Amino acid sequence: MEHTIAQGDPYCSRVIHDTRVDWNLAHPPKEFWDNMKASED
Repeated sequence: MEHTIAQGDPYCSRVIHDTRVDWNLAHPPKEFWDNMKASED
């Protein structure tokens, strides 16, 4: 994996999905993750 939360990155680059729902999953580009803000509770 390129990015992991355990290694200090702000997100994990691994995606798990249910292929019964969507077989051809498109992973968001790096910019999507870089621009994501953490939610404030």
